[in-house]
Parts: sequence; structure tokens; C-alpha cells
Amino acid sequence: MEGFTHDGEFVLVAEDGANDLKNYPVKCVNGRIWVNNHAHVLQGKAGISDNSFLAFAISQSDIESLLVGGSRAKLNAETLMSIEFKLPCLQEQYRIGEYLTQLDHLITLHQRKCVFLFGFFQAFISMIFTASTFSWEQRKLGELGTITTGNTPSTSIPDYYSDDGIVWVTPTDICENITFENARKLSDLGQQVGRVVPKNTILVTCIASIGKNTMLGNTGSFNQQINGLTPNENKYDPYFLLTESALWSAKMKGSAAAGTMQIVNRTEFSELKTWLPSLIEQQAIGAFFKQLDHLITLHQRELEKLQNIKKSMLEKMFV
Repeated sequence: MEGFTHDGEFVLVAEDGANDLKNYPVKCVNGRIWVNNHAHVLQGKAGISDNSFLAFAISQSDIESLLVGGSRAKLNAETLMSIEFKLPCLQEQYRIGEYLTQLDHLITLHQRKCVFLFGFFQAFISMIFTASTFSWEQRKLGELGTITTGNTPSTSIPDYYSDDGIVWVTPTDICENITFENARKLSDLGQQVGRVVPKNTILVTCIASIGKNTMLGNTGSFNQQINGLTPNENKYDPYFLLTESALWSAKMKGSAAAGTMQIVNRTEFSELKTWLPSLIEQQAIGAFFKQLDHLITLHQRELEKLQNIKKSMLEKMFV
């Protein structure tokens, strides 16, 4: 048996076994490849179609509607060959295919950087917060500042909410390490009912989706699924504590899995213990992780930007 079945530039299209039917697997490849019997192998006709353009055009077709076979969806060869789409001149196909291929390379590059940086981040957390603690002191969270459990001002009273108030955070809203903006905000009237805390308060989800944590970038509020720690900044660095909060959540998750702590109330949260170095060391560690978080966020935003550009271009070209 040879080490490859095809040698050259081809378009591979899954015949069956695709995990994502809405983003059906289509790939332009070049070189020596081994292809099993679960993929279709296509090659554009010389002088008529460019393989890269062909791959992008097929990927934008409504392949899901063409599948047969029930639980193991299958794309028949006859059905694949019957797909129709508009074909520009060959030179234009080359330009479109090359541009979209370069865009894919940039997307892949930023995806890999995000994965690497996140792994680097996790490795440093493990190293710093486990190997270093022998010289640190242990404190209960309740000793670090003020603990607040959030609440929900009645949603049946529209005047409690507005477009230009302070952020009101729920676990589903937590998607970044620092929260500056949010879709739902509390009005001046709502703030009288809600539980308002200052910026740099660390929000820790303590019901259901334990482990989704953030820090408020401005004055804000939050619902009853979240406990907030407003640290005494004269003694404790907020970003250091935000980074360490991942370990608090790990403890709570472990207890929840054992069935002993499905809900972490304010008292239980206050009793959680954590390890702390001197304030100077906290600030140095916090600054390091803040810079690393910023770098990760930059790559994530650039990745999202590139993905949106590609999506927009494909929709305009092929839909």
C-alpha cells in the first residue's frame, strides 16, 4: 500500500460522518494526501475553474438540505455534482480564491495564538498558585473585603431598567475578564433596589454555572446567582484576586460535583480560603496576568473581526 492516494491540488468534501452539518466539511488541499472512502475528491477542470474558488463555493451551498441517510447523513456523489453556483472568469476565481485562502491562514494563525496564550495562562496559574504558596499566608475571602450577594430588581417594573444606567450582570453576561458594558442596565430608580458595588469588585458565579467570573470595570450590580468581593485595595490587589478566583471556583465545582455544595451562599463563600503573598508580590503577579489577558483579548477580537470579514464576503459572493 502506498503512503498516499492522491498527489496534486484537490477539493475534499465529506461524504458522511460530518460533525457539523451547517458548516459542512469542505477543504482545498495540495500535495500528497491519503483519502479514505468517506470523502469525495474533486478537481476543477483546467481553464474553467480554480480549486480554491471551487472549495469556497461548495462550502457556501446549502449542503444540509441535500443530505440523505437519517442519523448518519450522507452526501451522494450525484447530488454533489448537481450543485449549481455562479462562476466568474478564471482570473477572478484566482483572485477570490487566493484572497479567501490568505484570510483563512490569518484566522488559523490567530486561533493558534489564542490557544497557545490560553495554555500559557493556565500553566502559569498552576505554577504560581501551587508552587509559590508555601511562603504565602492563608485568608478567608470574607477577610479580604466586603462580600455582597446580588439580587434582581423586579423585571415587571420597566422603570428599574434603562439604556444609560449602570451595568447589571447575570452569569450569561460574563464573557470577558473585565466587564465594562452590558445589555441590561439599572436606572437611578433600579439602583435603589439593586445591590450596587464599586469598580474592581470581583463577581463569582455561585449557583448553577459556577466558574464564570469577572471584575467590574465600573460601578455596577448583579443578580442573585453571583457573589461579589469588593477587596480592600490597601491590602489586596484586585487583578491578582480575579486571577486567583479561578481556583475558588474549582473548589466550589468540586464540592458541587460531590453533592455537598450545589449553591454557595454568602456565608459559605465568605468562608472559602485562599493563599496570599505580600501586596507588592500580588501587584506584580496581577500586572503580569493583566497584560497576558490583554494580549489574549486582542487576538480574540482580531480573530472575531477576520471571521466576520470572511462571513460577509462569502455571503456577498455566493448567496
